[in-house]
Amino acid sequence: MQETSLDSYDSFISQLWSYTEESIKSVDPITHQRNVARSLHNSISNFTSKSIQTTKSTIVLNTQQYTQSTNNEILQVLDQFGFAFLHNLFSGTISSSCSSQESTLTQYLHTQILLFINAGWPPTFIYSNPILWQLYTQLHHSLINSHIHSNLTPLYDILAWYVHPNPSSISRNRFVTAGGFTPHRDRQLLTPESIQNSFYQSTNACSAPKYITVWYAISHASSNNSVLTFLPKTHDDGYLNGDLMRHTNDESVTPAESSNTIELLRVTRVKSNAIESMRTFDACANDGAIFTHRTLHWGSCNGFSGLLRSKQNEVDARVAVSFTFSDETFERVYVKKENCEKNEWRIGLVAGQMLKYYERFDKMSVSDVMLLWRVFEVEMEQFEDGYVGSVREETVAALNAMRSRVKD
Repeated sequence: MQETSLDSYDSFISQLWSYTEESIKSVDPITHQRNVARSLHNSISNFTSKSIQTTKSTIVLNTQQYTQSTNNEILQVLDQFGFAFLHNLFSGTISSSCSSQESTLTQYLHTQILLFINAGWPPTFIYSNPILWQLYTQLHHSLINSHIHSNLTPLYDILAWYVHPNPSSISRNRFVTAGGFTPHRDRQLLTPESIQNSFYQSTNACSAPKYITVWYAISHASSNNSVLTFLPKTHDDGYLNGDLMRHTNDESVTPAESSNTIELLRVTRVKSNAIESMRTFDACANDGAIFTHRTLHWGSCNGFSGLLRSKQNEVDARVAVSFTFSDETFERVYVKKENCEKNEWRIGLVAGQMLKYYERFDKMSVSDVMLLWRVFEVEMEQFEDGYVGSVREETVAALNAMRSRVKD
């Protein structure tokens, strides 16, 4: 594949804060920041256009493996356990008219995400690539609507991960992490009634969830580079009964981490054999996991070396993306309906998502937050008011947290 250049993320950070006295007289700082954000937006758009314009894709979702059985096996497993593992999700190749070389989907995505990583960008900016949205559409129509429920639509709560066994080796990118997310449910609900309402009430034996996540592995995932782990519904007292919301007094732990970790500790005490029942997903590239909003899951941390590594020479990063789907009655789509067919909002969405999940990226700075907010602001009118409000709230929380950190 022919690579195209991508401007450095840090160069935009420098532009955001570098003023001369002359420029301040002619352009106020807010206007300057918005101009930088627009420049960043255009830089990503141009990069994506150049990298995709000569690309031909024959990628299709391998639905045959799920349609051969007469019953709906995926929904049955989801209803019983809260998650399912899907193998060899997509087939086909991606080729460039500039080269005779063909790539598999995961090879192509891995190459593209590395361009962002090497330029210091958050890996979630891979969603500026139209190929990801083709996958989103195929998953929606051929997997979610066909096998889970026809009322589920893309929510756009997206995120990408680049988890490296030795993140310090990629020093210029502060968005590379040493482990996956701590134990959590994608949506916390406090009462059995609210949980019951978050599932479709069915006359048959299976109840489909009103919120679903598909996690897709671009690389292999193992205990050496962060493996995804799930607690089955059968051994999770809080899955249907509600979450116990208690927070620790440890100020170094965020409320989200605290409540979810306490929930995991609580349910493993309530249910016998809960710890033994946990399932790890040793995924190959092109595998996926599908799970509901109530499933407790997490990514393991790295930092182990020598005799603690299951494979001595395995040091590759764990690269993955996620796709979410929701019923409008449970959670509204982030993008206004009249704008869903457009493409301009995708970069703004990525910036918004990074702000929403700022707690998960502890090396983010005030400069990062301000730049991401300005980028989000460029396309703010494309989004639903509720989503704009949540991003604004998290942005303020991020800046307050960073201010407190400086004071300490």
